[in-house]
Amino acid sequence: MSAVTGDALIFERDTLARATGGRWEGLFNRIVVTISALVLGVIVICAIFAPWLAPHNPNTIHLLDPYANPSHRYLFGQDSAGRDILSRLIYGSRLSLLGPLIVVAIAFVAGVPLGFLAAYRGGFVDGLISRTFDVIFAFPALLLAIVIVATFGASFQTAVFAVAVTYVPLMGRVVRSAALVERSKPYVEECRLQGYGAFRILFSPPTASSFRPSPSWRSSCHSTSLPIGRSTTEFERRTARDRRAGGLSSDGGANRSHADAR
Repeated sequence: MSAVTGDALIFERDTLARATGGRWEGLFNRIVVTISALVLGVIVICAIFAPWLAPHNPNTIHLLDPYANPSHRYLFGQDSAGRDILSRLIYGSRLSLLGPLIVVAIAFVAGVPLGFLAAYRGGFVDGLISRTFDVIFAFPALLLAIVIVATFGASFQTAVFAVAVTYVPLMGRVVRSAALVERSKPYVEECRLQGYGAFRILFSPPTASSFRPSPSWRSSCHSTSLPIGRSTTEFERRTARDRRAGGLSSDGGANRSHADAR
């Protein structure tokens, strides 16, 4: 009896500890998310309203006041050329937001079609695209970016392009893996038999649903208004109806034969 009571107390204590730990963990996560959102919001506001928030022109040079200490006029001081550091930080937030957005856009526009094409075509096309990705992966990302910048010159556009090149294989690999899973599903073969082209199959709602949290393509087939979704749904309905009809006929035949035997 005492052993059972001790086990129950231990179980209750562990349950309470897990619940308390989960509560503190959830509170910590909410605090981190809130602080991150506030910091990102401040950066976005600075980037949008930079001309009105910056106290000075970020490119104005004061050669007589290099490395000036922070003061009521220059809150963050001045750099080697006498430019206001706070104004340059506010204007620099624009590049800090614009650069990553362009990198992600280039990686998405280039990586997603290449991943889809490699998975759908297979064979030589898949090998060519995959080996190209492997060649890019073989170089360290920082070294590849430095080589591109050294080749085409140092500029904002070159730096963005150099970083985007290193992210295209990552996006393509992810899309290719998901597309290979969808390629073996019945609705893809049915679409091929109905004469749909590769572009229509690749960018149809059932295929796009493979990149959503819920991978069920039936829900997107029911919710879409495209012929591909309707045909897939009607195909399932006909199959289920035929199976029910076959089951009823077999049951009826069995009952009749049983009655004849009597």
